[in-house]
Amino acid sequence: ESLDRTREEYRKKVEKDEEELSIVLGRLMRNKKILKQADKRAKMKAACLKSEMEAAGELGDEDCPAADAIVGLSPAV
Repeated sequence: ESLDRTREEYRKKVEKDEEELSIVLGRLMRNKKILKQADKRAKMKAACLKSEMEAAGELGDEDCPAADAIVGLSPAV
């Protein structure tokens, strides 16, 4: 009888944990989707701003003293 109670007790704990896990996984997937959408929007906005700045002549490498320093460096460095 004690073994039956132990099994039943832990069966209930496992079921509760599985239910909580399901909720957390659902929330995680939803949050990842929202984050991915936000990242995509941020990249699009950055590209749009860069394009607008280039069109307005506000984005010139000659104005940036560090621009010459990075020319020629490989990504592996």
